Formats: sequence, C-alpha cells, structure tokens
Amino acid sequence: MAIEITVQLAASPNPTTLPRRVRFMQTLRSDLASERVVMRYVVDGEATGIRFVDADGQPVTTIDRVETVASTPTALEDRIKMVGSPAGSFEDVQITQLITDSDGEKISDDTILVVQR
Repeated sequence: MAIEITVQLAASPNPTTLPRRVRFMQTLRSDLASERVVMRYVVDGEATGIRFVDADGQPVTTIDRVETVASTPTALEDRIKMVGSPAGSFEDVQITQLITDSDGEKISDDTILVVQR
C-alpha cells in the first residue's frame, strides 16, 4: 500500500572520508499495520569513483535493502560500506533512494554525502 516519508533520508557521518560504513537514516510510515519494502540506494552517475560495496566485496553503484515498515512512524537505519575518493579535495555525492512497497508502488528520496579526501 502507500508508504509516507515522515523524516527525509540523511547520511552520517557527513562529511566523511572513505572507505567507511555510512549510516543512512530515515523515518517511514505505512497505511498498513506492517509491510515489507525494498529500499534501493543509488550513487549518482556523476560521482567519480565513489561506490557502495556489495555482500561479495565488489564496488557497485546500486544496493538493495529490505525493511519492515509499520503504521506508526518507523525509524530505519541502513549501514552501507562505501569506497572511493573524490575527484578534488571533496565531492558532493548524491545518493538517491527508491522505495518500493508491497504493491509495487514507488517513491523516492535523496541526500547529499560530502566525501573528503
């Protein structure tokens, strides 16, 4: 059913240096008592060499997490390892998130992660 973003996506620490496990935090609410959602995180294609690390240790531009969201505001936190270095002394990297609910409806959110050398 419908998912509502009650607190926008944020990253911590921000700014950061890499490699590091970055926390992505957000609060969601469902119009159902409980439902599973798929959260796809995407590193902006303009980012020069900044990547997530998948379960096999490979650098990737997208990574999925599955969460359960309740009808009351549900605080979520995904810790995702990231690697790479900015093109200059720092780089603003857009992280886009696509949330797919149990009916296949999609909503998106994003945050900027400042990566320092």
